[in-house]
Amino acid sequence: MNRLRKHILLDLSLCILEEWPENRELLKKIEENYPIFYQPIADFVKQLETYADTGRISELRDRLIKDYDRLNKSYEGGFYYKKYPHRNPNRIRVIRKNTGEPFVRTDRKIGRNDPCPCGSGKKYKNCCGR
Repeated sequence: MNRLRKHILLDLSLCILEEWPENRELLKKIEENYPIFYQPIADFVKQLETYADTGRISELRDRLIKDYDRLNKSYEGGFYYKKYPHRNPNRIRVIRKNTGEPFVRTDRKIGRNDPCPCGSGKKYKNCCGR
């Protein structure tokens, strides 16, 4: 399977998993009315029902997130971590002194040897990182 396609299907599968009990009826309607759209996720939905019946959904989620994180390094921009940021194991938490609320960085952290975001062409450590 194409890696990009796999990433997209994992992204979709994880979003379905997060809202599983609520989306069960909606998925049945999609299966009946739009079978061509349901076909790519049919195996996952059957697998999800099996895990839900045995109470092992968190086990399935952990396995999918592991694959998703591996592919997400190549294909950033997945919808899952944008919609469910608390599930992102790579998020950075910084406590603000005044409010006491955690600050979650949305962008990737700039490394010292990365190109400077100001556009000078220099490394960050030799430009704005000083």
